[in-house]
Amino acid sequence: MADRNINNLQRYYAAAYAVQSAVAYEIGLDERNGTSCSATTPKQLRAGINMAMAEHSAIAKLLISKGIITDHEYTKAIADAAETECARYEEKYPWIKFH
Repeated sequence: MADRNINNLQRYYAAAYAVQSAVAYEIGLDERNGTSCSATTPKQLRAGINMAMAEHSAIAKLLISKGIITDHEYTKAIADAAETECARYEEKYPWIKFH
């Protein structure tokens, strides 16, 4: 069971890194074009990340503690979601592979 969770977490971290690269690319586009969309300003990014982390953590802990989902199901779900987010950026910018 622990090995499956480790594999899922490795997938999650790899996809999260790829998404980070994609976001950095978008911020770079704004800088090169001399524009700044509100979604890429540091304040907006930080507030959004902090709130998403708090909400996600609360829901995950609640579901696991109630036995509704297992650790393995959780790690698989977050790895799947991170890979989907990475794929979204790769579809948007098909000339770049972020992972």
